[in-house]
Amino acid sequence: MDELVYGVFRAEGIAYHQRVIGRMQDQGCDGVVLGCTEIPLIINDGNAPLPALDSTRLLARAALRRAMEVRPRRLSGRKPRAILHRRQTRGTVRRLRQPLAR
Repeated sequence: MDELVYGVFRAEGIAYHQRVIGRMQDQGCDGVVLGCTEIPLIINDGNAPLPALDSTRLLARAALRRAMEVRPRRLSGRKPRAILHRRQTRGTVRRLRQPLAR
């Protein structure tokens, strides 16, 4: 499997992953999560025996959706949150006077 890290895609590697997913299907699995960042380079919905979920792609889409959300403005009258600061020398936490900027 190290070849995937270096961009080498061999038919044996694809067939191996397809066999593993096929065995999972025989045991009753409904889908497979491609949790390694390299596996989606060779396995996808088109060549997998089960529906394949690419965790990296799902996370990227969720992050993009979150970044594009319109967030309501903070209501006036609320107290601003303070920044907590950990002093490295003594390991204590103290409250700074500056409010947390949003």
